[in-house]
Amino acid sequence: MSEQKIVTIVCEAAEAFASSTKVGATDAARLSRLVTAQFDRLADVDQLRVAGILARAPELPDAILDHLVGVPAMVIAPFAALSPALGDERLLELVERHGAGPVSRAIARRTPISRTVSDALRTLCDPATDRALELRQRPLPGIRQTAIPALMFAALDTGTEQRLIGYLTEGDYGLFETALADRLGLAIASARAICDDPMSRNFLYAMRLAGFSLKGASDVFEALHPSSRFDERIATEFARAYRLVDDAAAAQKVERWRLEDAASRARTADNTDARIVPTGSRAVIR
Repeated sequence: MSEQKIVTIVCEAAEAFASSTKVGATDAARLSRLVTAQFDRLADVDQLRVAGILARAPELPDAILDHLVGVPAMVIAPFAALSPALGDERLLELVERHGAGPVSRAIARRTPISRTVSDALRTLCDPATDRALELRQRPLPGIRQTAIPALMFAALDTGTEQRLIGYLTEGDYGLFETALADRLGLAIASARAICDDPMSRNFLYAMRLAGFSLKGASDVFEALHPSSRFDERIATEFARAYRLVDDAAAAQKVERWRLEDAASRARTADNTDARIVPTGSRAVIR
């Protein structure tokens, strides 16, 4: 059987399981056998795809969770950020196994998160994980997670938003890029590429999914594009474009960037310097 055929079979089975409202013991056992037998044979990018599908399932068989806990950090991190099937015991196991890094930051972005897990993350004494905990927000009322695939839209509170904008006004662009990367679950290089092109639709998508208000996004735009302060038409056009951003489209775009970042890490020996420029960028303010 070809590798692509295996990918198709596993993905279809995972999709059927995750989307089903009535899952029986037979279905769970069948998926468990398939995932535990085939998951490690998949390429990293296909493992991410399968894990992303499984992350939508409210519950998962223990055999699948046992297997996923042991996969590399780049694969389990997005799953750890999103899966409702992971209880505190599993999350604590992930923290102990992987320590400070992408998995701890992913867990820190979960909504909600228990005090037990939060305390365990704090004991890592990792600035990036602590920052991710500080940036956590509750989802906006009335917005369902299922409406935005694999991402939870959350508004920044005023204090957090102003602190992030303050990084830019104080000239600490690197700290802002790091905070944005943590907020969206992206590589630093991707966050930097977004900030380097504030006139693009990608920038609008990133600001929306990061939870910036119109005023906050406008302030970030102005800090990154100082000349806009002297042209009222640019500010007006930015505000118009930001109001028209579709949340679901923005979430799908950010999810694609995450997958691209993961694929780059799989291809590159040095996974800290891999630069992936988010695709589909096009100017929206002229």
